[in-house]
Amino acid sequence: MNAAVWLAWALAGAAVTLSARHPLYALLMLTIALISRETSPGDRRAISPWLLLTLPLFGAVFNALNAHVGDTVLLRLPEALPLIGGPITAEALAYGAVSGLSFAVLLVWFGVFVARVPARELAHLAPRSFHAVALVVTLALGLAPATRTRLREIQAAQAARGHRPRGVRDWLPLWVPLLVAGLEQASQLAEAMMARGYASATRLRRRDLALIVAGLILAALGGGAQLTQGGYGGLALMALGLAVFLLGLALSGRAVARTRYRDRGMRPADWMVLALILAASGAVLFGAFGTLAWDPYPTLFMPSFQLGAGLCMLLLLAPAAAGALAQPAPAAGAPAPRT
Repeated sequence: MNAAVWLAWALAGAAVTLSARHPLYALLMLTIALISRETSPGDRRAISPWLLLTLPLFGAVFNALNAHVGDTVLLRLPEALPLIGGPITAEALAYGAVSGLSFAVLLVWFGVFVARVPARELAHLAPRSFHAVALVVTLALGLAPATRTRLREIQAAQAARGHRPRGVRDWLPLWVPLLVAGLEQASQLAEAMMARGYASATRLRRRDLALIVAGLILAALGGGAQLTQGGYGGLALMALGLAVFLLGLALSGRAVARTRYRDRGMRPADWMVLALILAASGAVLFGAFGTLAWDPYPTLFMPSFQLGAGLCMLLLLAPAAAGALAQPAPAAGAPAPRT
């Protein structure tokens, strides 16, 4: 699938997970993310179950120690304890666990997005005004695996020499060679990029700079007005500032010449999957099935599940299903590929 489709999938999943703070919907979104990871080609590293267990547990404990609200009191801490003193309720534990589960779902969801989309396609999605930022991010994403591999090689070499790190000072023989090798690689990469003309940057025009600065100022004023006064005036000013900011970025991007090799445009299948993602997430976010967030206060109760909302969330499997259908079937008698 096109990188723009996966980006829309990631943003839609994050928005649905945060808006529907609900244990059953969070588990459904987690299942969708795991299925998308398994049915799409790419990196399939095992997700640690400790991550999925630790975050809900930490959220439950943290919320129970800070939010002493609810009718079902499990125990009482001494009131003399600062911040954490007071009743520990089942409602606070449940709400904190759901919040931690939602955060774990977000981590898995964006992990699938990063594994599915190459860094070069993410750089192509960046506006022309951010071509330098996109280049730096692409280089950083490409150098991170090499740095990790180099660290393992240094650890193996030091271990062969009998070095066994026991404290903070013992890690110095590992970090110094890693830092020197990283600086040397960065210097070589900078020289190669300068030889290819990447050092020649276009200058931002005053008109475009004025529009960008004005948009940021208007958005900041609108946010301040929304926080202090409320109403629709602050929102309108924020929207105006955002529009002016995007206009300045669009105008400044025209001066940047960019060439794409092997550009992957949006195919009909990509447009169809994108429409499914937008329709499914829009129906959930704009209240087609009512409020999906689960609030256990003041008394804990069993959460309900709406079938229509669940079916809409299942439509977020469209990118993974389309990618799985697009894979060529193995020839008859050929051994299955090993992953």
